[in-house]
Amino acid sequence: MEFCRDWWMRKLIMGSDEKENKENDPRDDVIYQRFATSTNRKVLVKNHRRIRRRNRKKIRSENRSGFALWIFQIRCGKIRRKIHSVGTYPKCANPTVKIAAIQPAKKARNNDLQKTRMWTSILPLCAIMSVSSANLGWYRPEQVHLSYTGHPTTMTVTWTTFSWTPSVVEYNPLPGRPSFNLTAYGSVSIFVDGGPKRRKMFIHRVTVENLEPGQKYVYHCGSSLGWSPEFSFRALQAGSSWGPRLAVYGDMGNENAQSLSRLQKETQMEMYDAILHVGDFAYDMDEDDAQVGDEFMRQIESVAAYVPYMTCPGNHEEKYNFSNYRNRFSMPGNTEGLWYSWDLGPAHIISFSTEVYFYLKYGQELVAKQYRWLQKDLQEATSSAHRSERPWVITMAHRPMYCTNFDSDDCVKHDSTIRTGLPGGQYALEELFYKYGVDLEIWAHEHSYERMWPVYNCTVSRLHMIA
Repeated sequence: MEFCRDWWMRKLIMGSDEKENKENDPRDDVIYQRFATSTNRKVLVKNHRRIRRRNRKKIRSENRSGFALWIFQIRCGKIRRKIHSVGTYPKCANPTVKIAAIQPAKKARNNDLQKTRMWTSILPLCAIMSVSSANLGWYRPEQVHLSYTGHPTTMTVTWTTFSWTPSVVEYNPLPGRPSFNLTAYGSVSIFVDGGPKRRKMFIHRVTVENLEPGQKYVYHCGSSLGWSPEFSFRALQAGSSWGPRLAVYGDMGNENAQSLSRLQKETQMEMYDAILHVGDFAYDMDEDDAQVGDEFMRQIESVAAYVPYMTCPGNHEEKYNFSNYRNRFSMPGNTEGLWYSWDLGPAHIISFSTEVYFYLKYGQELVAKQYRWLQKDLQEATSSAHRSERPWVITMAHRPMYCTNFDSDDCVKHDSTIRTGLPGGQYALEELFYKYGVDLEIWAHEHSYERMWPVYNCTVSRLHMIA
């Protein structure tokens, strides 16, 4: 690209005759360099006007370099409009061919006609290549990740772009060469980060339906403006007579993500059916105007684009009312991933937010709303019909009820908030979970591994011990 730009600038401005080159204004080089490297419409117009004013006399002289400048100037408006259209109306027909077909003006001398056609063809080609490559990064999908909807015949694909594009997933079953003969369409929403720069990004969500349980598929996402690399996933198995394989962790940052390389390898080996990330992402997704969140989502793409990546919020997602978490992930239900449940093999998995108990500034009604939802979901999950099919009831949330660490966290207190609820015993979770016989509770937050005996009210419960 650099060679192309430098070559046509020298030819267009200085001509091919060394004697005539000495007579040209060396400032032209600077102006054309600014035009060639600028994709900003205002700068482009400004530079064009400067060239037109300075070279008005050269046009009349009809010397070689002046002639080339004149041809460029009378067509600059068309070139500018075409470049602008590439950025705002991407479905336009091949603009390079149209611009390259510009004919020299009638004032051109016959012996310069052939060279001028060549120069006017090269100029828009270089300019459009520069603008298109700059815009491509805004249209190309990134941060691709999967999530399970709770139905084995569907899978949700989520990704990010930095300009509006259609939301399309093309896919086909394996084995066989990727043909992408099946298509699914979705929606796009605008997410504006709460940081000082108010960065804007476009979050795309497409749910692929009518999948065959257990079948492997290859897919890519995006649109005709730019596609992601090829990824693959295996639709989850139907029924409850199989044992899911899960990778479970929490508190993984953008730096020092020691588990990531192993997760990447074992995902490629198809060792997992789903991944549970139990809160705290990137440290923190809102940092540096959400660019830390962008980088984290790019890193986990090597895992999350192949396996459903199921999440719950942690305390490090709190900024701007959990906006980065709520917008970047696509979990089942209609609560933006704050609480939801799903069936996986013989288990009913419930994800909820412990953070609503600690960030009451966002509304205590969230605690009440989540608690009522938990009651209803547990009633359904423990009904005789449901539990006979899926006997395991599992919860996952960020802050634990119990821990043995020596710190000031809530879990070291005898009457921890998660266990006993808000003052007065409101919305206490331990009593609720004990009542409905929750089998397993998965927590994070403490950056240490602990596995406990069945405990209720700070006492080991022999009634629920598993031999």
